[in-house]
Amino acid sequence: MKSEFKEERGMYFDSIDKNIALTVKQVISIPLTFAAIIFASYKVKDQPALLILILSAYFLYIIIAFLILNMTAYNIKCLRKDVKQEKEIIHNLYSIIYDDFKNDFKKIKLKISNLRVIISFIYFILVGLLGLFTIFILYQIDIIDLSKKLSKH
Repeated sequence: MKSEFKEERGMYFDSIDKNIALTVKQVISIPLTFAAIIFASYKVKDQPALLILILSAYFLYIIIAFLILNMTAYNIKCLRKDVKQEKEIIHNLYSIIYDDFKNDFKKIKLKISNLRVIISFIYFILVGLLGLFTIFILYQIDIIDLSKKLSKH
């Protein structure tokens, strides 16, 4: 049983690491994509139709990013459930060796928790960036006037 769990522990860590790598790619791509979008919109700031097109393209990027994050979040949810079940089985059936793996379960749980927090922040950042960019585009095409709103405060 001990060697079985050691193999599974390695699989858990590998799975977490793969999901971390996927999340890191997402984290790296967000500022790069946003910078490219801002640069493109600055270059065509006097062309409302192109600004709307850029906003639409960014919105589509956000949809894809959400789908990838949802897949990662689902993988983490399943992994968390699997680890919890494994922990309960070892604790209930093999309580003698359970103590040997307590630290491993803590490490796995901490990594999963941290990854869930990061994913939540990425969701928040994506929505925030989309909101800010939408306001920027609406300002650029004179649908909203921020100068009046900002001067009141």
